[in-house]
Amino acid sequence: FGVFLTSIFRRIWLYQNYHGMTLVRAYGGFFVLAIALFTVSLFLRHVWRKPWVYVEMAWLGILLAILGAANVENYIATVSPPTVNGRIDYVYLSRMSADGYQGWLKAYAYAEDVLNKDGASTQEIAYSGMTLRQLMKRYDELVMRYGSRQEKVDYLRDVITYKQKYVAKTQEEFVVTVDR
Repeated sequence: FGVFLTSIFRRIWLYQNYHGMTLVRAYGGFFVLAIALFTVSLFLRHVWRKPWVYVEMAWLGILLAILGAANVENYIATVSPPTVNGRIDYVYLSRMSADGYQGWLKAYAYAEDVLNKDGASTQEIAYSGMTLRQLMKRYDELVMRYGSRQEKVDYLRDVITYKQKYVAKTQEEFVVTVDR
């Protein structure tokens, strides 16, 4: 069982080391640590006759306090962002919650750089589009959940104005295309 737990810890460490941290790796590591602590207390039950349930509750309480106090998403965004093929996965960073807003800023800067440079590959443009779509979704959620009434009204007015301009521009382009 010890070899099994060591293997799991090693696998998490290797993935984190080579591909960056993700929420699954972070929370999975805490879970495996809890299992290891419960295993130690189970072993100690056979050595000393004591009420180990209090020790187990204390360990679990300490782990939950650490997990609750740690801003895992901020750590992921600033210290160990996930990578795919040796490049930072900005789509993943854009999908995180507001706790990892530093990742949002990095993802937005990346998408802006890609869309403003000449000669960007189709893959880069597609990833930038997915990143911006996720960031807009998060922004929509934040405005609707935490915005004041006036902020929501202003935001929806801006969205409607943008959509109307987009539809008008698309209609003009369609008419020009049909006339040719």
